[in-house]
Amino acid sequence: MMIWEWTLLSLGLLWLGGWVWVWLGWWRVARKKHDIGCLQSFSILVAAHNEESNLPALLTSLAKLTFAGEWELVLALDRCTDSSKKIAEQAKASFPVSLKLVQITATPAGWSPKKWALTQGLAACRFDNLALTDADCVVSAGWLDFLDQHLCQGKDLVLGLGKYEVKKGLLGRVIAWETAFTAFQFAGAAGWGHAYMGLGRNMAVRKKLLAENPVWETRRAVLSGDDDLLVNHASKGRAVGVMIETGSESWSVPRESWPKWFRQKMRHVSSSAYYQRQSQFWLAAFHGVHGIWWGVWAMAWGISGLTPESLFALYCLRVLPATLGWAIMPNKPGVAWIAYPALDFFYFLYNLTLIPLGLIRRPSWT
Repeated sequence: MMIWEWTLLSLGLLWLGGWVWVWLGWWRVARKKHDIGCLQSFSILVAAHNEESNLPALLTSLAKLTFAGEWELVLALDRCTDSSKKIAEQAKASFPVSLKLVQITATPAGWSPKKWALTQGLAACRFDNLALTDADCVVSAGWLDFLDQHLCQGKDLVLGLGKYEVKKGLLGRVIAWETAFTAFQFAGAAGWGHAYMGLGRNMAVRKKLLAENPVWETRRAVLSGDDDLLVNHASKGRAVGVMIETGSESWSVPRESWPKWFRQKMRHVSSSAYYQRQSQFWLAAFHGVHGIWWGVWAMAWGISGLTPESLFALYCLRVLPATLGWAIMPNKPGVAWIAYPALDFFYFLYNLTLIPLGLIRRPSWT
């Protein structure tokens, strides 16, 4: 074997080893059975900044929740200059439970807007169990029931999936796949007891955890990271639940243009600079080996002397096992397995451009 073949084979097997570890973690989550909940009380906390186009759908979905326990909705209206306040006040009159409005007119210096809004909303929350989602999401009628089942098992933190509606065209499919693959990674790692991130659009946390780990305050200036930094710094030594059951996810409408989506992802990547070092090492190794493999494979086309047949065989050896694994995953995040081989190459381009820019450039809120 030539050095190029050995290098590609070694990198491919190393990456597949990490992929299988995550895949088995996902299986561990999927196999767990959950008992009926104990009807704990919840405060649903949502921060909204000029969300007049999304609030009606969110409020409608929350009004349809079937949860039989006590709950309330706390809506933090963050410097809204549109009709968000009017929409919320109209919904308040007929909302099935208490709907508290927290109006925020300015963000103090040194605070990111969303963290300040969530902090102010938190002060108005009555119950010890917090359910978090975003203003541009909708949830299923049984959403709180699933969160209740996990918290009733003694969990301090529950991580859920946040999916995007799959729109026609390349961008829609790319967003859906990248979101699914991210969910696969963090849920799979959490399945082994190594939760490193979560999604603020679908999460539950006990107040005591926030009190003991005031990440929103200590990282107040970080624009993003109200969700993943909380999980990354507060989950160690805690009982963390992961819910991937159908009906437990939240749904959002994806960005409509590549620049908007790219800016959103850069904000998310920027917060990873504040992860714990163990998490940074794991993510750097996983994505680094994936990217290096593609780089070496591309270079081999021009300078290695390997035949196209050999290069194709090495490609299949690395990608096809992952494709098969994706196809047979239980409760997988909802992206067809047949798209995996092509989108694996996209993921290389995505990480090659987005991660360096997200870590170097200061993100902006739009």
